[in-house]
Amino acid sequence: MRCVSVDQTSSTITLHYARDGTSNLRLRIRKIEYFIPLGLILKCFTNASGSEHVSDEELYNRLSRGDDFIGSRVELELRKASERGWKTTKQCLEFLGSQFRDRLLFLPPHATDEQAGEFFLDRNVFIHLDDAAAKLDCLIEMSRKLYAVVRGQAGADDPDALHSHELLMGGHLYLQLAKEIMEESLLSTKTELEQVFNKKGFARSAGLQNLGSRLTSTIQRYGNVGRKLFSVLATGSIHFSRSGLDMSQTAGFSIIADKLNRLRYLSHFQSVHRGTFFAEMKTTIGRKLLPEAWGFLCPVHTPDGAPCGLLNHLAQLASPVPQPQYPTDIAIKHLCLLLTKWGMVPVQTFGGSGIIPPADYLPVLVDGRVVGHASQDTAEHIAKRLGTVKARLLKQILKRHFPYYKSKDLDFPTARVLAKVALERETTLQSVDLETKAVCPTMEVVFLPRLEDSRMAPYAGLFLLTEPARLVRPVIQVQTGLVELIGPLQQTFLKIAVSRYEVDPARDTHVEIDPASSMLSVVASLTPFSDFNQSPRNMYQCQMGKQR
Repeated sequence: MRCVSVDQTSSTITLHYARDGTSNLRLRIRKIEYFIPLGLILKCFTNASGSEHVSDEELYNRLSRGDDFIGSRVELELRKASERGWKTTKQCLEFLGSQFRDRLLFLPPHATDEQAGEFFLDRNVFIHLDDAAAKLDCLIEMSRKLYAVVRGQAGADDPDALHSHELLMGGHLYLQLAKEIMEESLLSTKTELEQVFNKKGFARSAGLQNLGSRLTSTIQRYGNVGRKLFSVLATGSIHFSRSGLDMSQTAGFSIIADKLNRLRYLSHFQSVHRGTFFAEMKTTIGRKLLPEAWGFLCPVHTPDGAPCGLLNHLAQLASPVPQPQYPTDIAIKHLCLLLTKWGMVPVQTFGGSGIIPPADYLPVLVDGRVVGHASQDTAEHIAKRLGTVKARLLKQILKRHFPYYKSKDLDFPTARVLAKVALERETTLQSVDLETKAVCPTMEVVFLPRLEDSRMAPYAGLFLLTEPARLVRPVIQVQTGLVELIGPLQQTFLKIAVSRYEVDPARDTHVEIDPASSMLSVVASLTPFSDFNQSPRNMYQCQMGKQR
């Protein structure tokens, strides 16, 4: 799981299953990987009631839910944790703090091992969540997914599929870099001043007189944030980053916007590169165009040669979500209230009764936060209602900003629509209607049912995504005739007709606005009679059209 905090700082959490039935949590701190036993991490968190210790019985029941296969693994984890002396939450936190104290930046030197353990969990484990109870719920659901994959009840996620990706936008990269550069500047300044004060023969009276000049020279030496950011823009390299920003590459983050002609200049702002790491791979698995990329990435507009399949371009109607739609916890609570009203059983973190849901109930997650559970029929009903509300809200916004808008003729870019949605976010949150306050038109509603042949099926659940940098595109709902914005993972489980003449109301849920504009990029759609050409010829024309 790639966890992203409010300031776009990311941290990837991975669970590994060993042959002896135990599991380990893997994370990376400043480019060094660490493996931590799952039983230790489970016993570090507290529940929603605020008790200092979560009993082994509660952990066993919440993880197993009556499943003997999962129960035997959880029992093994808890037994090994007890044998090592990790019996209470305090003991587990003290052990973590003693092991990772030297790797924690900005940890006060007078902090105890227990406080160091809490600091470690807050900064490195599920950083997108702000309380221990929510982190415990997320870890439990993540562990259940791991056990489902191990026993063949769910398929592993495809890391090369588009629905597993988000775009790295320029503003998010600069924000992460600026934060890290300022942190390094503060640490360097602190270290140098400590060395000066602790130096032998330092006269306090004379030293305090020169403190101002010493502090100014130190800040000038280490505090030039703009110089490093300018270097990133000029070279595209972040080799100076000590954390690596949780990325697989340190170069290739900027390109020169050549303005040979308008098509070439336009293509720079619609291009999406997989990464220089995949350009060095000997296999072609990262270059394949998978079916779920339909409508989001153009299958034609990619260069031939070394960057083929790695440098892609967005389709005409596809666009990334510019900013988060839920800036406060109040908006998420409104959404949880709405879902509870529609039949979801809330978890403890949102005031639920703490009842352990049945084994056949599906988890409901909002941006990686477990907010409740629901039966499969209830989850499907919630997904359909959310889709209807999304389309209705989008129609209201379009009517206000585009008076001549018709639901069957979307003749403007999706990026302009998303800009108007973002402008009305604050007004929406102040609305009286609960549905209007809780639902955003750019929300991606993904209902993954539990299938009979589940060996290759994804882990079942209801997932609601509202974070920025996700790709969305418009389609038309068959029943209502309204435009709905969908995402890559959502469209995999929808039945979308290509044209209005092929719509079967008993089968199809959505229909494309225009097949050509939905599939091709701006440059690829300018090739005349492209459907009569060989596919390589269309690719060549996209490159030749950007030349002089």
